[in-house]
Amino acid sequence: MTSNAYSDYGPTWTESIIEQLNGVAFEVGIESDRKQRGSAVNVEVCDHDSAQQLFVLCVRKSDFHPRRYTRTRKDYFLCGRNENGNAFAHPVNVIATNARVEVALCRIWDVTPSLLPKIIRQGDVALIPERGITFRDVEEFPIGTFAVESHIIRAAKVYTSKDKSDDRIFVAGFASIRHEKGQHPFVAAPLNPTKLYRVQLGKRAQTWGFAQPTAD
Repeated sequence: MTSNAYSDYGPTWTESIIEQLNGVAFEVGIESDRKQRGSAVNVEVCDHDSAQQLFVLCVRKSDFHPRRYTRTRKDYFLCGRNENGNAFAHPVNVIATNARVEVALCRIWDVTPSLLPKIIRQGDVALIPERGITFRDVEEFPIGTFAVESHIIRAAKVYTSKDKSDDRIFVAGFASIRHEKGQHPFVAAPLNPTKLYRVQLGKRAQTWGFAQPTAD
């Protein structure tokens, strides 16, 4: 037997996004048999930012059995729409007490809140002003174009760390990002040539498996 589970869709503008994700990233509902064994999946909007059209969604699965305690597991996602209008669900490493949009963004980009407005982003790749590494710590890389998953990045200057255990890439000067799949518009920005920018692929939290992140 299958029926709808309780869901808190939050503000009206989040509802259409959740409905687009339902059946793709997760499936809200209850499944049970005649012996009252089964599971239920429901969702709850924990926090939302109307200006950015982003929200943190808790996807909760409860497994129930008449002779056992109900087991509940939770996954958290930052949700919104890509530039092409498609809904996305990005798994984030938060818990109930800090499931806020700002916290989720900081965890994804590995930054403090003060750096969020300074990020140059395309999809799940961003160029972030680097505070901990200076030009003394890096060496110039001879190739100015490289790929980060489905994103092609071209920069005036590309650097790698002198510390070979650090595999991060840094850029300076003019930079552009092109998405191979065309899901995000072309991004080009004049970067400060005297400052390093870290190339950051958005971090994804592990999930329990009953909910899946969307592909970039």
